[in-house]
Amino acid sequence: MYDTLGEYDSQEIAQDCYNRFSPSVISDKLVDVFQKAVEKRKNVMKNLIIIAAGGMGRTLYDMARESLGFATEFVIKGLLMIICPH
Repeated sequence: MYDTLGEYDSQEIAQDCYNRFSPSVISDKLVDVFQKAVEKRKNVMKNLIIIAAGGMGRTLYDMARESLGFATEFVIKGLLMIICPH
């Protein structure tokens, strides 16, 4: 490499590094990766677990079943009722 050092154009190398690794290029690539991950997750069914006390759990369960997206975007996986002794 030392023998051919004079054959390299330092300005061209600097420009290439800037084109590939400048902050704006890196941020654009990160945004692209994030958007691809979000798009991938859109097709995944989400699981809903309701944790509630008293009658509120049943109310939330009924509301969830009547909501847009039920059975297409999410499913109810469980209902944990917390019953407090009096």
